[in-house]
Amino acid sequence: MKRYSSLLKQKENEILSYLEDDEIVIFTTNELFQRFRERYDYGEFSEALSKLDKVGHIERVEKGKYIKRGFNDQYVIGNYLTKDAVIAYWSALNLHGLTEQFASTVFVQTTKKKQNKKIFNVEYKFVKVKPEKMIGVVNLGYGNHAFKVTDKEKTIVDCFDLPEYAGDFNWAMEAFVKNRWSQDLLIKYCSAVGNNAAVKRMGYLADMNKMAMSRFIRFALGIVNNTINLLNPLASNTGKIVTKWGLKINE
Repeated sequence: MKRYSSLLKQKENEILSYLEDDEIVIFTTNELFQRFRERYDYGEFSEALSKLDKVGHIERVEKGKYIKRGFNDQYVIGNYLTKDAVIAYWSALNLHGLTEQFASTVFVQTTKKKQNKKIFNVEYKFVKVKPEKMIGVVNLGYGNHAFKVTDKEKTIVDCFDLPEYAGDFNWAMEAFVKNRWSQDLLIKYCSAVGNNAAVKRMGYLADMNKMAMSRFIRFALGIVNNTINLLNPLASNTGKIVTKWGLKINE
């Protein structure tokens, strides 16, 4: 038994040394096992990881995923919880400085079905979208604190597409009106997302606020049809109809 314990301790130390030397702060069991597979079988390796978790050197995020003790970057962790995760919606609005309202929930866009979960007292909300909507992704942060997030234009399009994940929709409308945007990117992302009501809302706001966005306004007018949508889809169904934009102004 003593020899067995000694061998297990050796494995634990080797794993810890590798994590320290390579500055690895978040990993999956399978990723880390590739480094040790020629020396240990999977059972031995998993047992060593379990021991490190038990004594507090590493912490389990979810099955097969770990962080080094003390690492608490919620956006990096959010990226790691599903294969193609991207920080988006209200979280991205805040990260890009488009709203001062801070979300207590981390919103994660993904093409995978993933249950919402709470990890280290942080709520993670996963929003599944079609693969064609997974564009406009950039990296923020450096080193171990780098993570993927939707860029500024994709963030605002996403918030108009699925406003229930943007906090108060009035914040998204205010962010749109108060900031400058790449018209080319807005048109590209709106075309990929394919939500005509969202495009009409942005086009109306740009038009009424005399924003320097003539190409985007023409693009938005081109998709107006006989359907009347609410300007604010989360507000009451009362207000004046603006036929030009196919919207009921219910703000």
